[in-house]
This record gives sequence, structure tokens and C-alpha cells, in this order.
Amino acid sequence: MRITVLCTDLGVRIPGDKGASMHLGSITKAFAECGHDVQLVAIAGHGEPDALLRRLADHVLVPHPGRAEGIERERNKLDTVEYVVDEIGPQVAAFGPDVIYERLSLFGSAGLRIAASCPSPVRHVVEVNALVAEEEATWRGLHQAELARRVERRVLEAADLVVAVSNEVAEQVGTVAPATATAVVPNGVELDRFFTQLPREAARAILGLPANAMLAGFVGALRPWHGVDLALEALARTESGWHLAIAGDGPIRESLELQALAAGLTPRVHFLGHLDHERVATLLAGVDVALAPYPALDGFAFSPLKLYEYLAAGTPVIASAIGQIPEALGHGRWGALVPAGDVCGWAAALDDHAVAPKGAVQRALAARVHAHRTHGWAASRRHRRARRTYRPARALCRRTMMAAATTEFLEADPALAPHADAIAELCAEFRVVRTLRHVVGRRATCLVEGPDGARAVLKVFASQRAAAITGASSALAGAGLGDIVPASLAHHPAGHVGIVSFRPGVVLDELADDRFVDACEAAGLALARLHRSDARLDRTWTVDQELDLLDRRLPASLGELHRAVREFVVPGLLGAPVPSHRDCHPRQLVVTPTGAVAWIDLDDCATAPPGLDLGNLLAHLWREEILGRRSPSLVADARDAVLRGYHADDLEGPSIPEHVRRSWELVSLARLAGLAETRHGSLGERDALRARFSEQLEHLLPLVDAHRS
Repeated sequence: MRITVLCTDLGVRIPGDKGASMHLGSITKAFAECGHDVQLVAIAGHGEPDALLRRLADHVLVPHPGRAEGIERERNKLDTVEYVVDEIGPQVAAFGPDVIYERLSLFGSAGLRIAASCPSPVRHVVEVNALVAEEEATWRGLHQAELARRVERRVLEAADLVVAVSNEVAEQVGTVAPATATAVVPNGVELDRFFTQLPREAARAILGLPANAMLAGFVGALRPWHGVDLALEALARTESGWHLAIAGDGPIRESLELQALAAGLTPRVHFLGHLDHERVATLLAGVDVALAPYPALDGFAFSPLKLYEYLAAGTPVIASAIGQIPEALGHGRWGALVPAGDVCGWAAALDDHAVAPKGAVQRALAARVHAHRTHGWAASRRHRRARRTYRPARALCRRTMMAAATTEFLEADPALAPHADAIAELCAEFRVVRTLRHVVGRRATCLVEGPDGARAVLKVFASQRAAAITGASSALAGAGLGDIVPASLAHHPAGHVGIVSFRPGVVLDELADDRFVDACEAAGLALARLHRSDARLDRTWTVDQELDLLDRRLPASLGELHRAVREFVVPGLLGAPVPSHRDCHPRQLVVTPTGAVAWIDLDDCATAPPGLDLGNLLAHLWREEILGRRSPSLVADARDAVLRGYHADDLEGPSIPEHVRRSWELVSLARLAGLAETRHGSLGERDALRARFSEQLEHLLPLVDAHRS
């Protein structure tokens, strides 16, 4: 596909050190590295774009008209748009794009107009980081605010697709252009730019910062909505002698300096001015904690790049609990959260960190691993964010938006592609919000939204599983489990496509530590209710099928685990078949706002031995410890809580003997070790799981001997 990436924002230059400039360059390179022909049209910065960008993409750089304020600044923006349409438009047409991908800018109608003027059909995709007309009018003032709003509305209404950086931005777009198809793709970051092996002392020496003080850091433009004034207020209330290093410049720097002076903080506040990204990485290596102190803003919709940079650097984070931030920080798992605008809460969070920094450092290192897996433009060189952005755009060239959004996975998956018509037929009234999961050759899951705003989950299978899910859902609901399993809303007669209910909440393994144990007890109780229900399921899954599956999936390197399972574990795999989830683990369970626990899907539901579910859940909790996501003591408490919930006294029915439960845990540990090598490529994780298997086998052997005798 041929893609023109376009931005007429005078503040977003190539090259440039602003986060928006980095973002523009990163997505351009990611598109190119995904195999597309890419042209970049942007405002010229100082110097040449970096060598990689020059090699991967054609670039047309527009001269900057010079700095101006007030009405003159707005005229410069309008004139730049006209220049791009008149002078650059023919170059874009000659490039022959299939898609013009434009970052929404003030008065930014160039992409729409150039697309309309090209001789062959061109789709216009608009990336929205914020509704800029309202943002500018609120924070800087606009002489031509109504004109800016009219242009923005026209661009969004005419766009073939809007790519919003957060759910909040998508909702705001919906108020302006409700009929426009929208996909949500959070911002990404070039992760390696923000990680350095510099020791803390060396990093501080380079930047002239105090060697031994507790030091917090902030990176970003000094503008009112970033909340640096609140950070200064909190600093004045701390009891730990914190210093604050501020990397950035902007219109409120002078007022911040005066605030620090009035509060007697000048010796403890270090204004570093604008730093290039190499020095930002140095700063993040030197601070004890990085701050994102956003105030309590109405309609907060940012996808903060600085937050992902902090995570990528492996720096402990304290951030305001507002907008997308809690989700990005795993609701407290990857960093500390403070209510937005709560100065006392911020001071307390800093003092808490000073008292117990070790736990925060461990959490930050785990967060860095998480950031590399999920927040990079080029994570694992699969460029997931870029693909999530261009695939709907590519499909727009051939199909309706509904087909386009689902084609995000269909085009790359021949096993699912034949069901495109069934999807379009079943989902005519829905729009796709985002793809949740795609297992190539087997299934895909999408979050969809109806015209009334109600959300549901679209499921597409290579097999006829959708019809089976409908039957299982009805059977489980009839057995009184409707509160903990998804409801089937519709399925296509062919059986490959279905829609089930969506239950909002936090996935169990993303829950903060202080809520995790209670949620695990609720998960054990939900599992017990499932197993002890009288639901009748059409599908069965036997011990032999589970072991045959393990035979096929275990690599040769884990031969001793395979032999141990066959020799020692099989005698313990008894138990009358019960209604079973089969794929029961922490990512399959969601904790709702009320604290209840429910399953996300019933894709593998069948009548099976009860130990399969329980052993799988408990083995996955061990994996949480092995990967450093939870402490050993917390995992031990969580495992006890699962068993406590499962064996609740007020539930009728048999419990699972210890030797049966431990046997199934070993089967699950063996399977997880195999997946660590074959799916995740993590030999360290594989070896840790293998060691845990051997350790637990020692506990099982006396129980097996007792059972045999």
C-alpha cells in the first residue's frame, strides 16, 4: 500500500525533539518497515531528518513561516495549509497514495482536499490526539475559533476513518462526527531511545543534579494542563526533602520559577530547560521517580507519551489517576496513582516512595518489560501499533467500514477470511472499536459498539465454535450462572461468527496488589459455582485429550517433563466430569466495578475433569511470581485465596483432593513451560517453570504413592 503521512501543524517539525515530532517520525518509519511505500509531508525543522527516516520514506518538508502570536499566528497556519494544498498537492498526487494519513491540526484541511483532488480514489485517515480547535480556544485563545471548529468538523465528518489515541478522544470525536468510523490506537514510543545503562550517580553528574538527594523528575512542555504547579505544591508539603528536576520549557516557566521562589523551594527545584531525547534518557536514569501530575481536567483525553517514555526507561512512576492513565499503569500495577489535583495525595505518594523505594524499583523494572511488549511502535519488530493503524485504512480501499475494521485480522488470516460476509451481515449495526485478540488460523475477537453506544464482543472462528458458544451460554445461564458468564446475543447460522455480551472491568492479572487476593478468592468461588452447577454442555474434554494435546505441544527440550507427567501425574487425574471453562487463567477473568468476578469468554467451555480449571488457574499464579509481576508472598496468599473460595463451606458438592489438584497444576506448568519456549521465545521463563515443575513434583510423589496404595 502507498501511504502519505501528512501534518501541517507548525509546532510539529521534522526533525524535532517534541513528543509529537517523534510520534510523527516513528509512525512513518513503522509504516515503511511494515513494507509500505511511504511519503512524509511535514513542517521542516532544523537540519535533516535522521538517516533511517530518509532511507525508509520520501519526504517533502514545508518551510516554517516563522514565529508569530495572536491573529498573525493563526494566519500563518491558514497560509501553510493553502501552500501545502497548492504547492505540495501535485507532488502527493504524483506519488499516487492509496491513503493519506493526516495528523489533525488547527485549520488542517489539506489532507481532505488533496485526497479529493487526486485522479484515483484516495482514502483520508485522520489521527486525532485531541480536538485541537477546542483545546486551542481553551488554553491559548483563538481569534478565529468558530472557523477552526467548522474546519475541524468538516474534516472529521468527511474522513473515511478516524484513528483516536484514547477511548476518551474517540468519544469526543463522536460528539462532533457521530457517523464517522473510529478506531482506537494508543500512542507508542521508540522504546530504546529512553533506556540507558548509566548509573544513577553518573547521570546526575552529567546534568549537574545533587548526588544524594531524593530526586523526582518531570519531562514535558511547561503548559498549564501538565500540572507542574501541583507538583511544586506537593514538593513543599513532603517530609523527605525531595528535589524536583524539570526538563522542558514553555509559556508558564516564569510563573513556575516564581512559585518555587515564593515557597522557598528554589534550592530544591532544578529547571533544566529543553533537553534532547538522549539527555531525557540520562535524566530518567538519574531520578528516583518520574511524575505525570495532571490536574483534574474536564474531558481529559490525552494518551501521554511521557508516561510510556517513563515506563520504557524503567523509572518508577507516580501519575494522576485520570483518563487513560490508570489503564496504562495497570490500575496501579506499573506505577503509583494519585487522584488528579490531590496535592496532599501527591505529597504522601512521594513520602511513601522515600520510605520504601525498593518495591517501586522492582515494579518499574517489570513495567519496562511490559512497555517493551505493549507500547513500542516496533515491539518485537511486529510494529503492532502501526499495523493496527493501517489495516483498517487499507481495507477501506475496498469495503465498507465494518468490513474494513474486521479485515484488520481477516486479510492476514486465510482461515478466517471466508467469513467476512457473515460478519458484515451479523454486524450491520455495529462499528468495531478495537481488536482484542487474534490467534492466527483459529479465532479473532473484537470489541464492537452499537448505535445506542452499548458495547459487545464479536467472535470469529475457523471452526463452528460460535454456535457451540451459544448453546453453552444458554445452558450456563439456565443453571443460574448468568452473572459470571457472557451471554450470547446473536450468531450467524453458519456457526463461525457470533456476538456475546461485554462486561466492563479490570482483567484479573492487571489488578493492583491490594485488590488481587480478594479477587482471587472471588475467582475460586466463581469456579466452584461453575463446577457444581447442573449445566449440561454438548462438548466434552477428557484426560486423554488433554494429555495428547500436551504431547503435541511440548518441545523436545522438555522431554523430562513429558515423561514425568506420563509416569507420575496420570494416576491423579481423576474426578467426575463437570461443566468446565477449560481455559481458566487470570487473563480470562474480569473484575467488575462492583468487585464481582466473571469470565470474559466461553470459547473452550466443555464438560471436563474439575482439576483442569483449578490447576490451570493456580499454575498461572505461579507464573505471575516467576515473571516478577507479583511477590512470592502475594502469590502464596492469592493461591490460598483461590482454594478458600473454591472450597467455600456454603457450596454443595465434592471438593478436589490435593493429589488431583497438584497433578493438574503440574500438567499446566508443563504446558506453560512449552509455550514459554515455542510461543514467547523466553528460555529463561521456560527454565524457571521447569524448575517449579520439579519442585512441585517432589511434593506430589508422596501423595501419588499414598493414592496408589
